[in-house]
Amino acid sequence: MPPTSSTSVPELRSGQATLTFSQAEDGLYRAIYAVSNQPVFVTTSFCGGAFEFLIENARPDELNGPVLHFAGRWQTAGQNGPWQGQARACHDLPGWFKLKAVFEVSEPLALEKAGQAPALALRLAEPRRAEQTVRVSQPTEHNPPVPWLRSNDLPAAYLWDEPSGTETVVFPDLEECNWFQRKGLNRLADYRCGLAEDGQTFGFLLRPDSTERPTVIPAGSYSLNFRVFVGPKAARPDEWHAVRTLVKRCADWLPGGPVIPPPNGTSWLDFEKQGRDELMRQGLCWLEDGVRGYVAYVQEPSQLARNGGPLDERIEAMASLDVLPPWLAMLRLQPNPAQEEHLLKVADSLSHHYSPEHRLFVNQVDLHTGQPLVRHPNTQVGAAYGDSWYFFEPLLRLGWCAHLTPPGATADKLRAIFLASCQRATEFIRQHNYRPAAFYNPLTLAPFNQPIPEDAEDITIEFWTGTAPSGSKPWLDWLNTSQNWACLGLYAYIMLQAHSLSGEEAYREEAGKALDALAGCPPDSLFWEPFELSYAVAAAALTGRFAQAADLAANLLRMGYWHDETNLPGPARPRRGLFQAWVGIRYPAQKENGETLLPLLPWLHRVTALNSPSNVQPSDQSNDQAIIKTVLKFFNLARSSALAHYSPLLDKAEIYPGRETTTTPHIPFEDLEMFEWCPAMHISRFQRMPEQGQASGALGREIYGAGETTWFALLFEALAETSDPTVMVLNLDLFEWDAMNDFPGHPAQNFVLYNPGEAVNIAVKFKALQPDARYRLHYGDQDRIIAPDKTGFFILRNIELAKDAWLRLEILRQGETFK
Repeated sequence: MPPTSSTSVPELRSGQATLTFSQAEDGLYRAIYAVSNQPVFVTTSFCGGAFEFLIENARPDELNGPVLHFAGRWQTAGQNGPWQGQARACHDLPGWFKLKAVFEVSEPLALEKAGQAPALALRLAEPRRAEQTVRVSQPTEHNPPVPWLRSNDLPAAYLWDEPSGTETVVFPDLEECNWFQRKGLNRLADYRCGLAEDGQTFGFLLRPDSTERPTVIPAGSYSLNFRVFVGPKAARPDEWHAVRTLVKRCADWLPGGPVIPPPNGTSWLDFEKQGRDELMRQGLCWLEDGVRGYVAYVQEPSQLARNGGPLDERIEAMASLDVLPPWLAMLRLQPNPAQEEHLLKVADSLSHHYSPEHRLFVNQVDLHTGQPLVRHPNTQVGAAYGDSWYFFEPLLRLGWCAHLTPPGATADKLRAIFLASCQRATEFIRQHNYRPAAFYNPLTLAPFNQPIPEDAEDITIEFWTGTAPSGSKPWLDWLNTSQNWACLGLYAYIMLQAHSLSGEEAYREEAGKALDALAGCPPDSLFWEPFELSYAVAAAALTGRFAQAADLAANLLRMGYWHDETNLPGPARPRRGLFQAWVGIRYPAQKENGETLLPLLPWLHRVTALNSPSNVQPSDQSNDQAIIKTVLKFFNLARSSALAHYSPLLDKAEIYPGRETTTTPHIPFEDLEMFEWCPAMHISRFQRMPEQGQASGALGREIYGAGETTWFALLFEALAETSDPTVMVLNLDLFEWDAMNDFPGHPAQNFVLYNPGEAVNIAVKFKALQPDARYRLHYGDQDRIIAPDKTGFFILRNIELAKDAWLRLEILRQGETFK
């Protein structure tokens, strides 16, 4: 127990929480977090841990309100130095406190154990048993967790504590924490957010397997910044409620607009048009012999060097299916006969990806023979295996391609293949008992289960490696045991596509079974590719399960990047609003950015129509306004940050050497460098290691992410634009199955405006209405008849938007039923 307090400085109060620094008999101050005058956490220094920030002096700020200033000495492992800091009560965000420390290291600080390094450690009065708490921790992990695959997503944790009847959130500000090193004490590979194994220490802590190794903190001046929320919570929350609370609390600190905006005049429509022209280049992007289709990456010289020389002659369904649906939609707005002729030939070649013998739609075919590669030759480790999400996602995209391909023999063929493949998808899920394994036998579809040879090497995998030799025991054990239950989201959405194409009710019933199975999965068990959760959100919304949709959306946001990249050499880099491409991979990819956001549209379409912020009751968990607004923030942030995947907006110094020169600058790089560098996820054996800060684009320009350029143009610019480019106008109709039949002439057009900044008065130009038609326009309490001009344009003026507010706009062609 800490020494008895003798004097105190004025307390900080935020909401129902107080933060008091009490001076003990030894002259040092202790920090006490309390709710309703009951202590919850007591730390013997500013932020606890073995690296102690001893408080020798504490004084209130006489000029700037609820702020306390501190000074003292830090000490760890027999060494010490000066520090100073402050604590602030956030009256505009009740329950939150913001704390900052700046410390000086005069000479390199050599630590025998990394556990002696700085951390944020709040201490409960007594250790807690597992049943006394509900926790949400960072990072998102595989199911079961794999120690060498460490994520770098939302750095925050939630704790509900039964004995004190409180809930707490810790949220480090990574952009203001800088004592980390790439190859030393790593930011989110050595640290995690949560409750320690002792059941008492909560915060931003060293991982148990990182605490014992030595580390060195170079000489310099460093900062540590974090936010803490503490409030009352008597009733025990379930895990899903805890996830919602964590996301909603952290969203208090998430800006709605970019901190690092793109250059003025940057346009998704411009990038999209140039990108389509680049995708027409045969030999670089698409190949033709026995089959016509797209390869995974642009086959430019730097890509051939990465591959060791040969041209990649495997035609990827994922690449063709990524570009086809949005491109076909865009051609309805901007007709181009040559492009349409090419796309129809690519669409017709998709039939080669179907194996009648196996009743499977597979990702790759041989360029020359046109034969589907059911047993992928490059993924064989002993017995061949398949990655479960790669079974479902090409099928899902095939459903959209069949729907948007112009009527005719090709469309009919694709629909038939899709429906036949759906039968196998159901066999797959049932064989896995609605708990899909991450890997499967590509012939039987059974969960992968390869006997591990007795002579398999049992190695210890360092997290920097990120992967293991393919014949090792840890690798084979991972293949045998990994689960990807989020595949149920893809499967549920596929079943709804099949219902729409066939009219058979059994498909919709099967989607319900998949969603029921998802509801029985703990939130932490559902991480693999982020868009799997997005399609689960879509399926839940399309079947009227709005509470489940909001739960899944909140869980998905944990895989997002809530910070920009400021810890690499050179200028700060936009990352906020993007998504970790795969749990443990530690970088965003444009394919996942787009495909994670797009399936959220059916949910937003429905919940923004059913409710406005003014008429939703606080107890309505089905249409959670805080989650809705956070998702809108991510759309708006990605509208800006995702442009960093394209060469024209990157500094040449941050691009992987050799990737700067290209004839396809508007096809996105797959990988953007993050501080949590994992070489095995970026660099092939034919590439050299880059300098820190020069790794973006090492994997190549991904054609299977190029369709997202067109999707983003359709989302943010093609049908409407605002007079103030900082205000987002979001097209809600892109994933509406029936509306896309008639796109862009569908009778109802639906948008959401989101204003991330101060209150504004703006105009919106609608750009794809039918000339000389009459439309009914509804927004807020306004309901009026409008008439576009002969070009199909109409400008709506004087729209008032409050700070950080959204507004739903609905336009219905006159003569239709207004809803």
